[in-house]
This record gives sequence, C-alpha cells and structure tokens, in this order.
Amino acid sequence: MNKTISTKIIILKKTAYQESSLIVSTISAEYGKIDFVVKGARRITKNKQPIVDLFRELAVEFRESSSGLNSPVSLDLLKEHDKLALNPDIYLDVSRLASFLLRNIYPNVPCPRAYSALSNLLNKAAVGSIIAFDFILLKLVFLFENGLLPENFETNTDSQLQHTAEVEKQRKFLNMLILYAEGKLPDIPTLSTDYKNKFSAWVNGLCHYNDLE
Repeated sequence: MNKTISTKIIILKKTAYQESSLIVSTISAEYGKIDFVVKGARRITKNKQPIVDLFRELAVEFRESSSGLNSPVSLDLLKEHDKLALNPDIYLDVSRLASFLLRNIYPNVPCPRAYSALSNLLNKAAVGSIIAFDFILLKLVFLFENGLLPENFETNTDSQLQHTAEVEKQRKFLNMLILYAEGKLPDIPTLSTDYKNKFSAWVNGLCHYNDLE
C-alpha cells in the first residue's frame, strides 16, 4: 500500500471534471508539482461550501497514485486569497505567474524557496500591497533555487570561487532580494525605476535563455 503523504499546497490551476469534480494542479514545498482529482469539489450544499479554489493554501493528506493523478484523503483550508478577484489586473498577473510555475516545476522536486516566495506574494497581492517588481523577484527565487543564475551570482556561502569586491557586493544584494521575496526581510532599499526595469530585463532574459517561458 502506498504511504500517506501530508503536505501544504497552493492551488495554481483547476479544471472541471465530470459533473461535480475538479482536477487541480498544485505546488508543494516538499514535493514540487502535485496533481489531484477532487471528487465533488464543485458541489455546494446548505451545510458544505467548496474549499478548493485558485490560489488557496490547503493542508492535504493523500496517497500517491502511479497515474500521477492523486486523490486526497483529507483537505483543510489554511488560507484563502479570494480578494485577488476584486483586482482584475493583479489577478491576471498572478495567473501568469502560476502558469510560469506550472510549466517549470516538476513532481517530486522540492521547491521550498519558490513556495515561500509564492505564499508571500499571494499574501501581499490579496491586500493590494504588490508591485510588478514582486513578480520578477519570484522568478529570481526560482532561478536561484534551480541553480540557473550565472555562476558569479550564485549566493551559496560554500563557493570556492574568489570574488572581486564588486561581485561580492552584487551577490549580497541578490541574496537580500531573495530573502525579501520569501518574506524573510521586511523591506529593501528604494530602487529607481530605471534599475528595476534593467533588473527585470535581466531576469526575464535568463528565463528566456533557460527556456522557462
């Protein structure tokens, strides 16, 4: 018998299935991309409201299926970000970012830093305290976590490379941006619009180079 797995998930996509069920694609910090079929997820009764919806964070228990489409044993709502729907522009930006993650994360490949950055971004988006640069920073976290930053800019402390003072300064700044994106730093220095535009072009260029978009 397959073991029961417990984890937290964020729902990135849902597709109607049969009369009242959903197929949902999710991200988990420990297990990467996980797909579920949730029977009766669209059924609304007087005493039961559906808890499966886009960008909600849930605690789930499930047994892995060899087909890759898992059935949850239990689902518990941890956090909803339904207010996103009140701002169509932000909702579309978050949806595009969800598509980016779904294209590029894989089953059974842990992604704790991307998960924490996404959770932090959703918290900010739900209350309207989000800017376009926040979406770029999540992509930066994804690039870092997957070892896709240029070697000089990798922020691991056990590197044997000898860095110049300028490169070391840039590495520390990137590390600060990553921690901020994950919600581990409360703020970052004020950046000019020109710098943000150039930095965004650099991150998007790296994504394009690595066939992530």
